[in-house]
Amino acid sequence: MMAAVRAEFRKLFTVRSTYITSILALLFIIFMAFYIEGFKGISGSAAARATETALSEIVVNTSLSAIILSLIAMLFMTHEYRYNTVVYTLTAANNRLKVLAAKAVVIVLYAAAFALLCAGIGIAAYLAGLGLRGTTLAGQEFNVLYVFGKLLFYCVAYTLLGLLVATLIRNIAATIAVMFITPSAIEPLLSLLLKDKAGYLPFSALERVILSRGEPMPGDISVATAIVVTLIYLVIGWTIAGLLFRWRDAN
Repeated sequence: MMAAVRAEFRKLFTVRSTYITSILALLFIIFMAFYIEGFKGISGSAAARATETALSEIVVNTSLSAIILSLIAMLFMTHEYRYNTVVYTLTAANNRLKVLAAKAVVIVLYAAAFALLCAGIGIAAYLAGLGLRGTTLAGQEFNVLYVFGKLLFYCVAYTLLGLLVATLIRNIAATIAVMFITPSAIEPLLSLLLKDKAGYLPFSALERVILSRGEPMPGDISVATAIVVTLIYLVIGWTIAGLLFRWRDAN
């Protein structure tokens, strides 16, 4: 298993898209935290906007990196099928499920590390922006483990959803389309039908984990419930994906 994980790490870090998309995500987070939030202060004070503090707001804003992470996961899987290298990967392994498990482990580790990196850089850039503006940040009190825990869960779960869809569909264009159309178009339409139960849709539940601020809206569920719902979707989805990956041919 460790050999498979090491092999998947080598694949992840030999794909140019991993570096390009990661750098673009970091640059975007630095721009938002340093210039928009810190130097310009467009969003105003955190105390006026929500019950959470400024630094926790910056951490939550880095959840945008989950979209980039899911894109990396999708390309990581679909490139294997696009260039037909999956044949060699499966031939070298004595169990197909080990290959899939290794890919999931690698993506989870990368997503967790990248999310923490983005959060740290976001906070540093925000403080630098405040310093350049000549503003002193007020005393900050927030549950570090709770805020960072939500960020890690959101980014890892979102990335696993991207890898899951890629495993099921195997086509780059179709996978990206599903991942972007579902939360932006399909689920909003379904929410009109489901009404108060719309919070139990997969992406809606996942969004609730990270965006649990302010007054509750109709259909909102608690953070704990949202985490459980997301885990149920992931367990069911990955069980199906594992069975199909084991039984279907490589191409």
